[in-house]
Amino acid sequence: IDDARGKAYAFRCAKKRQWGRLRDLLLRVESTQLGLADVDADGRTLLHVVCSHEPPLDVVTGVAHKFPTMTDATDATQRTPLHEAVTHDASMEVVKFLAKTKPECTTMKDANGKTPLMLVCQVIGQIEDRQWLDASQMERRLLYLCDLANSLVKSVPMSVLAEDKEGMTALEHAINSEAPKKMIRVLQHTTCRLMRKMNLESRKSNKESIAAQ
Repeated sequence: IDDARGKAYAFRCAKKRQWGRLRDLLLRVESTQLGLADVDADGRTLLHVVCSHEPPLDVVTGVAHKFPTMTDATDATQRTPLHEAVTHDASMEVVKFLAKTKPECTTMKDANGKTPLMLVCQVIGQIEDRQWLDASQMERRLLYLCDLANSLVKSVPMSVLAEDKEGMTALEHAINSEAPKKMIRVLQHTTCRLMRKMNLESRKSNKESIAAQ
């Protein structure tokens, strides 16, 4: 991809889910020819676009390996490819890969202060808005979203403590969305465990400071 036409072709392949063509293109491209500055009208990199169209894992890994700086790049709304993946039905394997490659992306916030985990918790409350889904499809999607949330929590537990611009955590968003009790318990237990750990460390630090005086 050495000119504007080639770059536009790469984005078009991703948007049309022409994964075979994009794979072929990636085999012929050098990372220096499609840099972080090459974005679409919304400030999205190729990886952003790929992750927002339910991509195969090998395409995501291929783009990420060719252009590693794209993994934590942010678009005009401050969203990373991980934000795009969790809100556009990317596979569990894709989400796990992105979280493992750049763990810090799990705590990065978009323009509204939302982390990927918060977005998942919000989407749970919007399932019924998808009126074209039948009961079994809604149930499968709910299970997928719960698994997605669990995966993000396990990847970076500290992500449960992040707050958005309204001061709300992922747990509060999950409660508002009437998420399954099992998911809420995971968020509650993780939050409590981290808070206890932080309180113990704080008391230990205070004791050491007093002893040093």
